[in-house]
Amino acid sequence: LNYIAFFAALIALHSIIQYTTGKMLFSTSSYDAYLSSVNNYEIFSGSHVFRTGSFFVNPDSAGGFFSMMLLVPLGLFANSFSILKKICYLVEVVLILLAVMFTYSTESWLALSAGVFVFLLLVGRAYYRFLLLLLVTTAAVVLPVFFPAQLALQLQHISSPSELLLRSGAWKTGIQVIQNFPLSGLGLGRYVYVIRADPYRVVQQYRPLDHPHDSFLELAALGGIPFALTFLALLLLSFWRALRSWLQADLQTRSLLAGCIASAAALTSYSMSDAGWTLAPLLLVGW
Repeated sequence: LNYIAFFAALIALHSIIQYTTGKMLFSTSSYDAYLSSVNNYEIFSGSHVFRTGSFFVNPDSAGGFFSMMLLVPLGLFANSFSILKKICYLVEVVLILLAVMFTYSTESWLALSAGVFVFLLLVGRAYYRFLLLLLVTTAAVVLPVFFPAQLALQLQHISSPSELLLRSGAWKTGIQVIQNFPLSGLGLGRYVYVIRADPYRVVQQYRPLDHPHDSFLELAALGGIPFALTFLALLLLSFWRALRSWLQADLQTRSLLAGCIASAAALTSYSMSDAGWTLAPLLLVGW
């Protein structure tokens, strides 16, 4: 878990450098060409503010990764007795939090909120619940003071009618596909959906998408309802086993397990509005 938290902090630092300098370290010509094709993920046309995706390219995918990874150093922080280690974990938390902010990903903030809520329930000690609430309150006060422009853009991005229209349209299209292929689905594959789901696209989804912005709808649309139910059963079983381990652990270990369970919960929350459990890097880390 220490290695995972450190790795996530490095990716977060890479993302922060990309946002502040406008240049991606270790970039390739194909990566630069793709960014140009999507207007460098400019948050609004003419704003000259670009959402960062680091090695994930897509800012939403990067935000999903950071939202789940932030809970790991938080659990390590609660588990550790060393003041020096606690400071290191807090630095990792701050770096990952900044990286989430620079993605301007609404679903990532919602996933992070869900993960923090689960962590509060499971951390095991009232002291850490109070401390975490204090940290959240501090972040709520500090972020508007030091990052007012970023916060204003995030709120504008959240309230954009086109974003909500496209997301609801993607869900409706996914449901249409499931209704037409309930048992077999369209067939598994990363780009199958964008080709074969287009005949069932609703008006609200004003452009083709390669997934229905919900991992569980995506599993059912590509593999059929039985396939999606099998995955859901495995996921619920894994959560149940994790909670059993949490119940049998001592207070100190519970805080560490709380971070892991909260991280998986954040990914599950994120998967309800984007490709989380169906995106290979997030799926790998989540399992």
